[in-house]
Amino acid sequence: VHSKVACLMTERVEPLSLTKLLEDEEEALSLGLLEVLQALDFLHSAGVCHGNISQTSIFTTSGGRWRLGGLEEVSPASETGVAKDIQALGLVITEIMAHCKLDQSLRFRDYVKSNFMLPDIKRIPTAKTILQQPFFNQPFCKLFTFLTKFPVQSASDKVDFFKTATDKLKALSTRIVSRHLLPLLLSRYIFMDETAQKFLTPNLLIPKSSDIIPSSFEPILPLSLFHSDVIPQLKILFMVPDTGIRLHLLQLWPYLVGHIDREDLQHVFLPYILQGM
Repeated sequence: VHSKVACLMTERVEPLSLTKLLEDEEEALSLGLLEVLQALDFLHSAGVCHGNISQTSIFTTSGGRWRLGGLEEVSPASETGVAKDIQALGLVITEIMAHCKLDQSLRFRDYVKSNFMLPDIKRIPTAKTILQQPFFNQPFCKLFTFLTKFPVQSASDKVDFFKTATDKLKALSTRIVSRHLLPLLLSRYIFMDETAQKFLTPNLLIPKSSDIIPSSFEPILPLSLFHSDVIPQLKILFMVPDTGIRLHLLQLWPYLVGHIDREDLQHVFLPYILQGM
């Protein structure tokens, strides 16, 4: 690559104000707000204020991730500017959590109303302080955080995680698992892990309605989510030219093949299987 060549990476997003937040995904709000607060904390730590926080400056990706944009008003950080960012975020949070019903959501919304919009800016908490709230320590957020930092986790922590992951995932909404965690849970690093192959990945890939499920497996996702979310991940995994990944996929193949339509089998999966042979 020439030194004068620059590359710009983008992703398709839409403003949060236009995003339909599903009622059965209320748990996912904690993750979205976690990502926004982490971005805001990064800006403040870097010595700048956002200055333009609203629902139109927060965007969502097709995979459900939240991105903080609208950086046209960025300015050098000041005590007042930092406080105004938190106040503006407080308004956004009260708007999007107006119809929340879960106890943890209601407690966090009350915390926001009581602390984000105080007239005395010295009493307004920082983004870093807000991130310590119990709202961001829920199992869903902890799972996501662990997975995003998976490569730097210790070997013992990884083993403990995989041995208990199925039970933790079963305690969440299947839509939450499928939409927000599945791409991370089936990433290459995790899929190559021997402990994950034994305790976790079969439970993610094999749908609940499979007719032949070994007693050692505990499928997590229903057939509908297998079709909509698992099959796209399978297509990605079959593209990885790694012997360990391919052999694990082929070991599970008898429990999957009956749920994949003929066109995908013939034009997507078969060419990769033949290539491997």
